[in-house]
Amino acid sequence: MTMTAPASTAPALPERVALRFTSPLLGLPGATAYDLVVVPDGVGLFSLESGGTRLFLVDPVHYVDDYRPRLTAEQRAAIGIDTDADALLLVVVAPDVDGPTANLLAPIVIAGDGRASQVLLDDQEMPVRAPLRPSVSG
Repeated sequence: MTMTAPASTAPALPERVALRFTSPLLGLPGATAYDLVVVPDGVGLFSLESGGTRLFLVDPVHYVDDYRPRLTAEQRAAIGIDTDADALLLVVVAPDVDGPTANLLAPIVIAGDGRASQVLLDDQEMPVRAPLRPSVSG
C-alpha cells in the first residue's frame, strides 16, 4: 500500500487497513492491532484485539489551520519512515459539551506498510483538546 499524496490532502486509503502499533495507544494498554476504517468526514479506528474499542480520527488538515507537527528522527525510525511526508498523520477526536475536540499533542502517525505509532510532541506547544472547526486552508 502506498501512502503518498499532495501535502494538503490525506492519501487515498482502502476502506479498511490493518495497523500494527509500535506500542499501545495512550490509555489503552495491551492493544497494538487495529483496523483503520474510512468513514464519512473522518476516519474511524477499530480495535482488532478489543472489538468494543472505537476511536474516531480525522485528518487535521481539514479542521486545524497551521498544524504542522515535527517528528523526531526516533519517532520516524520507529515506524520505518525517512521524512514526515512519508506518513499519514491523524488526530484522535473526543466529544465535548461545546463540540468535538482533537488531541494535537499526541497524533497518530501511520507508515505505508501499516506500522503506526501515537507520538507525543514533547517540544511543541500543542493542545490536547483543540476545538474542531472547518479549516480555512483545508
